[in-house]
Amino acid sequence: MKPIVPYTSKGFNTGKIAVEIAKELNCGSLRITQSSLANSVDLDNYDLIFIGTGIHFGNPNEDLISYLNRILRDLSNLVWSRKG
Repeated sequence: MKPIVPYTSKGFNTGKIAVEIAKELNCGSLRITQSSLANSVDLDNYDLIFIGTGIHFGNPNEDLISYLNRILRDLSNLVWSRKG
C-alpha cells in the first residue's frame, strides 16, 4: 500500500496532525494551497489518501474544495478534519 497525506491548514495545528499521521504511515505529507494547485502531485501513484482539513465557519478549507474537485476519483480515501 502506498499512502500520502495531503492537507490544508490556515494555522499550524492541522499541519502538525498531518505530519504525525504521515510519520505513522511512513509516507509523505503534502500541504495544499491555492498556489500549489497548479503543481499538484499525481495521486494516481497512491492507493490510500488521507485528506485533512480544519473547519472554518462550519466549512472545510476552500483550497481543499478546489483540490478535491481536481482529483476526485474512485480510490480508498479517508477525510479527516479538526475543529478549534
